Amino acid sequence: EQINQGNIEMPDRRHLTLYRLRDTIDGNAVDFKNVLKGSKTAKEHLPLNPGALDFEAKLLVATSKPEQPGWMDLFDGDFADLKIPKVRRVDGLLLVRISIDGNSPMFALTFGQGRHLLKPEEILPSHGLTVALNAIYRGSASADHIRSVDSKTIDQNVINTRRQADRRTSFDRFLVDTSHDFLRSIVGRPTDPRFWGGRLSGSNSLSTAPEIDFKDIGAFCRQVHLTFKKGRPKDFAWTETLQAVDDASLRAKLFDKSVEVLSQTDDLVLAIPEIIEWDNVAFFSATCLPDLKFLDPEELDLTASLAALEKPKKVTLANLRKWKLEGYDGADKLLYSWSLLRCLSGQFEFDGNTYVVSEGEFYRVEPDFLKRLNKFIEGITPTGLEFPVAIEDPPEGEYNELAANSSDQYLLLDKQTVKLDTQTSPIEVCDLLTEGGAFVHVKRKLGSSSLSHLFAQGSVSADLLLMSPEFRRKFDAKITAAENLRANQSNDEGFKGKFQRFKDVNVDPRKHEIVYAVAAQWKGRKLVEALPFFSKINLRRHVEELRRMGYSVTFAKIEATPRPKTD
Repeated sequence: EQINQGNIEMPDRRHLTLYRLRDTIDGNAVDFKNVLKGSKTAKEHLPLNPGALDFEAKLLVATSKPEQPGWMDLFDGDFADLKIPKVRRVDGLLLVRISIDGNSPMFALTFGQGRHLLKPEEILPSHGLTVALNAIYRGSASADHIRSVDSKTIDQNVINTRRQADRRTSFDRFLVDTSHDFLRSIVGRPTDPRFWGGRLSGSNSLSTAPEIDFKDIGAFCRQVHLTFKKGRPKDFAWTETLQAVDDASLRAKLFDKSVEVLSQTDDLVLAIPEIIEWDNVAFFSATCLPDLKFLDPEELDLTASLAALEKPKKVTLANLRKWKLEGYDGADKLLYSWSLLRCLSGQFEFDGNTYVVSEGEFYRVEPDFLKRLNKFIEGITPTGLEFPVAIEDPPEGEYNELAANSSDQYLLLDKQTVKLDTQTSPIEVCDLLTEGGAFVHVKRKLGSSSLSHLFAQGSVSADLLLMSPEFRRKFDAKITAAENLRANQSNDEGFKGKFQRFKDVNVDPRKHEIVYAVAAQWKGRKLVEALPFFSKINLRRHVEELRRMGYSVTFAKIEATPRPKTD
């Protein structure tokens, strides 16, 4: 409704969702055409009186065909007089260009599903988040402004988390790990609610409710631009650990590098680039592999699958933009579609810097952060335990058995899991237990996914050893069974009762060592040189947690020789 103050008619408060677009596209200046996907259903409209505006604008409106909701099929013929009307969906996209300080930034305001008329790669990432942080925190004496926070754990397996409060509170109450998490979005009350409205949210987009008419949109976009240019508030400097790459020339080089990495290594994988409703998805497929269905994109080895086709296809930048990852429901109805380029996830080195690829965007790792991270990894002590060489890189189970038999100080506990009433999955305590009470966890290869599992296994089992009497009781039973097996296999009764028990003692973590052991072709590299970026962050997280519990943590580099080549 319109708000009247005396004889002054105030503009309506309108909910707006705004995106900042990049300045260039493939080396060309951005314009009202090259940011669009080229939808044939969208109709273009220009302002009636453009000379009266202090900005340029074009409105696109797309109307869908009338259709009934997909859930109607479930009730077909089962209810009397059930008639669900077919409905249309109307989507809008307003493109706006302003002039400010000699620049001409372009914005997109979306209505309905109008965002899908834009090329997603032309949206400036995290622009709305920077604006929101400034609008909420700068000039404010109070910190209790936040209603909701979205973050994602920086790891090979990205964990998206949303925390929402029943009333506004401080950011610290949301328990975001500022050392390891990546801030995705924030919702809160701005310090100037008269301009922004009582609530705004920022992520890639900015959503807010200003008092505004169409003629005021240029002024609104200028204020958004100026707020963005202030940069992040100093209390949120940690959010710039990963800095979005916007330089057009550098992005082009990184795209080329991505194609090279994807074709030659497993450092890049395909990952879903947004939060989805998993319960609605029956399967995924890739348009370049039309006959292949999979339950999770992580299952897809893109390069190998393309090479195995009767007519092999090549990974190129153009193809990654053209090919789609698609999600379907049980009725084979398309629910989600993303370009493979947008689904790239991982990290690589380029021109002396480390870059992270997430949701198809490139982020440069802040050098000081990387320096601190590397210093921490270098400070992890090598274990004093000795392990045999993994000759011809045997499977993990075979190597663990080899290592256990290399010393009468080791007991094999590989695949000996403990199931607790409080846990949904069984826990593998360790792969090897030493007579001195060290817990050894072993993994092959230096891939981020396997290392993530390794590090988690070490910290979860160590925590349960301290906190769960049930875990200690069942663990002791596993030790007894493993000792009896070793005694029978070696005809040495001395193995029975040789290793420490835990159920009837107060576990002192200071007397136990957690050993992370990796069998790989190290090629003379140090741990800090060989670990992927995500694995360094993950290892630091778990080492800090284990040290907080009181354990000592060490690392073992097990040399693996290459497997013989086969014809």
